[in-house]
Amino acid sequence: MKYPLVDYVSCKEIEVDGRQAYFLTCERFCGPESSLVLDGDDYIFEIIGYFNEERAVELARSIVPYDGEIRNKEITEV
Repeated sequence: MKYPLVDYVSCKEIEVDGRQAYFLTCERFCGPESSLVLDGDDYIFEIIGYFNEERAVELARSIVPYDGEIRNKEITEV
């Protein structure tokens, strides 16, 4: 029996702090996966993982400029 990689995909247009974004979900054989695509003016960001829309928006809001580079303030360098 062959298993498809993606069974279902949904897309919802949302707004994150005044910026256009898309929240996508798909059902994979190992569980639901989500993606948030965000217009960042000079950049387009995509966050992929296993989270709901609320958490995706929290993650998108945590992306801030740092010394001319884009970094996530929740991630620390090792």
